[in-house]
Amino acid sequence: MQKRGQKSAVVDFQSKNLAGRGQKSANRRAQISLHGGAPAAHFRSNQQPRCMSKARRKYWQSLLVRSVHITQFIAIMENQTKAKPRQSSSSKSTYLLAYNGVSFILWSIVTLRAIVLIPALASHDKLYGLYEALFNLLRATQTIALLEVAHAALGLVRASPVTTAMQVASRIMLVWGILTPFPEIVMTSNAFGRHQAGTTGGPVALAGCHLAWGVTEMIRYGFFVWKEGVSDAIPGWLMWLRYNTFFVLYPIGISSECVLMYLALEPAQDMEIGYDWLLKAVLAIYVPGSYILYTHMMAQRRKTMKGKSKAT
Repeated sequence: MQKRGQKSAVVDFQSKNLAGRGQKSANRRAQISLHGGAPAAHFRSNQQPRCMSKARRKYWQSLLVRSVHITQFIAIMENQTKAKPRQSSSSKSTYLLAYNGVSFILWSIVTLRAIVLIPALASHDKLYGLYEALFNLLRATQTIALLEVAHAALGLVRASPVTTAMQVASRIMLVWGILTPFPEIVMTSNAFGRHQAGTTGGPVALAGCHLAWGVTEMIRYGFFVWKEGVSDAIPGWLMWLRYNTFFVLYPIGISSECVLMYLALEPAQDMEIGYDWLLKAVLAIYVPGSYILYTHMMAQRRKTMKGKSKAT
C-alpha cells in the first residue's frame, strides 16, 4: 500500500510537470504567432529600438523630401497662375487701347468734317449734301461700336450689357434701318438727276445726329484712350466733359433720331413686311428707353463725382 501511494504521487507530479510544459509551449507558440513567427525573446532584445528608430528615421526623411518637392511644385504653379492674369490683363489693355484709339480717330474725322461742312452747306441751302459727303463713314464708324456689346458681355469693360446694347441698338437701327433704305428723307434727286433736299426736317435732323454723336464719342473715346494709354489720373477738364456734356448732347441726339424715324414711317408703308409698324413700335419704346438711359448716365455722373470729391 505504501509503494502504491508513492507511485501514484510520482505519476501526479509527472503529469503536472507535463501539463506545465505544455502550457509554456502553448504560450510560446502564441507569442511567436503574435510577433510574426519570430521568438518573443528576439523582440525583447536590446537591438529592437535601434532597428525601429532607423526605419522611422528613413520614413520621416522620405516624407520630408516629398513635402519639399510638393511645396516647390505648388509654388511654381502659383507663379504660373499669377503670371497668366498679368499677361491677360496686358493683352486686354492693349486691345482696348487699340480699339478706343481707332474709334477716337474715326469719330474725330466724322465730327471735324461735320463741323466744317454743316455751316458751309447750310449757307448755300444745301445741308442735304451732308448725307452724300459723310453718311458712309458715319455708318461704318457706328457699326464698329457693336463690339462694345461684346466687350460688356465678356467682362472686358465694367459696363452693363443691357444699357450698352440699348445705346448701340438705337444708332444701328437708325443708320441701317432708316437712313440706308430711305435716303429720300434727307436727300432726293430731281428729274435732271440733281440732288435736292428730301423731307422737310430730314437734313437738319441728320446734322443733329452728326454733331451730337460725334462730339459725345470724341470725348468718350478720348477719355478711354487717356485712361488706357496715358494715366489713370484723368485731367479735370476731360472728366468734366465726360460727365456733363451729355446734359445737352443727349437730348439733341435723341430728338434727331426720333425725327428721322418719324419721317421714315411714310416710305416704310410701301414695304410689304409691315416695316412701318416695327418703326412705330421702336418709337413707342424710345420714350421710356431714353428716360432709362438718361437717368443711368446721371447716376454714373453722381457716382463718379462723389468718388472724386472723396478722393480730393
